[in-house]
Amino acid sequence: MDSFEIDPSLPPYATFAPIPTNIGATKYPQQPAENTAIENSNMFRVLGIGPPMHFDCSISFTIYCSEKTKRNTTNWVALRQLSDLSVTFNTNNTMNWLTFQHLVADQCNNNYNYLFRMITKGTNTTPATMAWSVYILKSKKFPKKSPLHLFDEAYFGQFLNEIVSSKLTKGGVTIRMENPQKEIVRARKEDLLAKTMKRISARSQVTTTLRSGRAMGVSDVDSGDDSSDVEFDDLDVHIDEIYGKYGMNADYDCIHPSPGEYLFQFLILSIPYLANRDVDYCPSCLEVLAHTGVAKNAGHSACQGSSPPSSVHGSSPESLYGYLKFINISSHKLYNTLISNDIDNFHMFGSLTYEELQALSFSVGIISKLRSNVEKYKVNLAHSG
Repeated sequence: MDSFEIDPSLPPYATFAPIPTNIGATKYPQQPAENTAIENSNMFRVLGIGPPMHFDCSISFTIYCSEKTKRNTTNWVALRQLSDLSVTFNTNNTMNWLTFQHLVADQCNNNYNYLFRMITKGTNTTPATMAWSVYILKSKKFPKKSPLHLFDEAYFGQFLNEIVSSKLTKGGVTIRMENPQKEIVRARKEDLLAKTMKRISARSQVTTTLRSGRAMGVSDVDSGDDSSDVEFDDLDVHIDEIYGKYGMNADYDCIHPSPGEYLFQFLILSIPYLANRDVDYCPSCLEVLAHTGVAKNAGHSACQGSSPPSSVHGSSPESLYGYLKFINISSHKLYNTLISNDIDNFHMFGSLTYEELQALSFSVGIISKLRSNVEKYKVNLAHSG
């Protein structure tokens, strides 16, 4: 018999490990059990290998849209599902929070056009205007009476894990938008509460000021009705919040808002300016309007009484603002009215008559406060200085 030689160009045979004699004592890697949950690198519990779970999810939604009425008021109309809506998804598919949003919103779009865009946009804005909640029928963890609110991927993972662990296949999702009319009513009530607290604070400050005035030997002059007739508007309530958010231009001059070095760049359209301009310089339409305005203004001023005297103590809007704050009047409308009528110093209230202040549409209580606290404020400035 001829000897058999192995061709050296052929690959070598693979060597196998010997078969153990005690097979039962050998330990092999165990396969993961079905429906077991493991943790990924992000420490979120994810589903293990298991049979596919088809979950039937009913859909309900309440969304509000605004419309203008004939009286130019805003009316909020509620949109709800017109018929039974539902989606079915497989828990073993690549289902995540964003995919679930699109799946449900696309089904809602069958009832109303453009609803898909409104739901997805309202869900992913900051802050969100759409609230999502899910439930599982016959579940003790997420029943219909106590649903799970969905905010992000972690909460949606809890929803999927409960479906697999409980083996329940029916539930639902609810999308709800808060009625904006309720927000408007709530904000208005908060403003009303803030105004009430400001009035209480103003009365408390008046009491403290009167007590300190008696301690300094100042005679107690009737100061009205302790700010009971001072009404705060919405600007008074939110003025500190506005200044805190946007700041304040400290260089702004409320009396001379236009810089003096740039006045030549502006065309002043006041009536006296147009009346004194050269005819060749002004257009004909402005000339006619100027002369007409001067005639009307002259007739009006002849019938009207004399305006309050201008300040002889020097322009000091800061001292006027401090005086109004001292007597607990924080109305910006009142401050602007005084400045526009050349009343820019608190000393002027000692010489202004009741009729002159009443011509500015001030109430009796306001006029009494303005005229009766000048000496008290002088004493306060002397002690603080």
